[in-house]
Amino acid sequence: MSFHAEPVTWKPSGEMWPHWRVGNHCRWDPPRQRKETDTTGEGPPHNMRVLVTGAGGALGRQLVEGLQQEHEVLAGFRTRKPEHARGRVVQFDLEEPTGIRQLLRDVGEVDAIVHCAAIARPKECEEDPEKARKINVPKQIVEALQESGREACLFIQISTDQVYEGTGTMYKEVDDTKPVNVYGKTKLEAEQYLRENWPNHVILRSSMIYGKAIQGVGFFTDFVQEALSTYAPGGQPTDFFEDEYRCPIYAPDIAAIISIVLRKNKEGTLHNRTFNMGGPQRLSRVDMACLIAEARGYSKEAIRCVRSASISRGVQSPLDISMDITRLREELGFTPTAFADALKSIYS
Repeated sequence: MSFHAEPVTWKPSGEMWPHWRVGNHCRWDPPRQRKETDTTGEGPPHNMRVLVTGAGGALGRQLVEGLQQEHEVLAGFRTRKPEHARGRVVQFDLEEPTGIRQLLRDVGEVDAIVHCAAIARPKECEEDPEKARKINVPKQIVEALQESGREACLFIQISTDQVYEGTGTMYKEVDDTKPVNVYGKTKLEAEQYLRENWPNHVILRSSMIYGKAIQGVGFFTDFVQEALSTYAPGGQPTDFFEDEYRCPIYAPDIAAIISIVLRKNKEGTLHNRTFNMGGPQRLSRVDMACLIAEARGYSKEAIRCVRSASISRGVQSPLDISMDITRLREELGFTPTAFADALKSIYS
């Protein structure tokens, strides 16, 4: 048994599928009235109107959950409806320009778009580079914004640590970007497109994301826990890479970071900026699996250390894309949660 994939959608049954699927139409759920302030004492005021794309995926669900505590969140999804969303929910197709334009007409003015929707599995991108480029580069959304004259809208792009080559370590935002696979190349192209076409943007280069599943849609930590919890003494251990390094980030921290970005942009102190968005530790998948085993009391005999080159994945993967997050700490005033501390929250 091997574990080496990017974060996947998870069910207790073990079924896995990509975060994002293609569909054919745009559909609204009945809208709820926007509240500028809360006078009932039942919740916080809505400071900004925020559209989250990819709201049905693992990260999107976390962002809807976190951001709607403070803002009016419009949840855009493709196939898996985010049932926990309190505000307006819309189904739309990123491959259909007319659907995107209709979406923006229907939602009206928004203060910010948090763009999570993407084809995020590297192998899937390798198999269809043109489709990956069409989905991962937000050209259609930006053009629709331009046509509707919404220059004040902040565009927050969720990018990836895979824009880095992986031959160094602890990359800084000013370091050269040289992605080794189609996924990284399309995400880098998205960054470049925004810099050239939408000045009011913030790019967040995310490392591997983990957290607690919402409505059965989770992260790699769920898969690891399932693999380790089903191990029997003398049985088949699970393979984990010992030579690929990331700075995994806790999903609720991303919601907190975006809230800070929204506030600073509203104050006029932040735009046209790129941040490495990772956790405070450089960890291999073996390191992460061992920490999960310790947190849950599982035997580490269930973990087998292997080199990444020992398994063919059909796509080249960078070895060390750990990131320096000094800029994020200093400019946003936020320190992400350590992996072991986040596990305490996940398993509490």
